[in-house]
Amino acid sequence: MMESGDRRRATLDWLVGNPVMAVRPWRDEVVEAQGFDARHVYVETFWLPVLGPSAVLALRRFADWMDSRPVGVEVDLVDLGASLGLGAGTGRHTQINRTIGRLVDFGMARICGDHLEVRTTLPPVPLRVRRRLPLLLLDALDEHELRQSSLA
Repeated sequence: MMESGDRRRATLDWLVGNPVMAVRPWRDEVVEAQGFDARHVYVETFWLPVLGPSAVLALRRFADWMDSRPVGVEVDLVDLGASLGLGAGTGRHTQINRTIGRLVDFGMARICGDHLEVRTTLPPVPLRVRRRLPLLLLDALDEHELRQSSLA
């Protein structure tokens, strides 16, 4: 099994080697049935403190693109980084590469051979990740889940 640091290095190496890449949707029936569109307020409220603003914004951008091109898009990382306000660098530790790496680290994207698959629907925040949330958001998440269970 690859350790976290090794996985991150492999992801960054892949991104440096693929500055223009195919991005396809990551289809997962379970997540899509229970999850939230990347542009949903749930993602902004509960995933943003975990993933970070640039990662959530990148997911939103990918979701927009996948709406109009459901089979996938070609993405130039320099252009994407610049369009998200992350700079236009091409190096290993550029903001856009670290942003995409974070999406991979948290299971919101994955490298599949010659392309990147990205979730456009995010799962509910798992228990193991909740510890990263401030108490105010933990309470709001509990309330959200109580409302959802009463509707079911």
